[in-house]
Amino acid sequence: MRLLNTKTRELHEFFDTEAPLYAILSHRWGVGEVSFQDLRDGRGPAMQGYAKIEACCRQALGDGFEYAVSRTFGVGGRYFFMGFQLIVL
Repeated sequence: MRLLNTKTRELHEFFDTEAPLYAILSHRWGVGEVSFQDLRDGRGPAMQGYAKIEACCRQALGDGFEYAVSRTFGVGGRYFFMGFQLIVL
């Protein structure tokens, strides 16, 4: 599992038994969204969708989470806007 550090904005890979608690950002995919590859290759911060990641990290950090993950939901080609939902796992 790849999680985003809410302080450094760096990706970290965890295996099931060692994954920490984390926040989940659920959102609708739009123009300029940041993919895993964009983050890995350093292009993310320059993209329009990075603002969602920044907001998620600020909220998660404020709620005491060191890590977060971003998920996009869609059904049958149609996306449902979920807003910023933080879920404790």
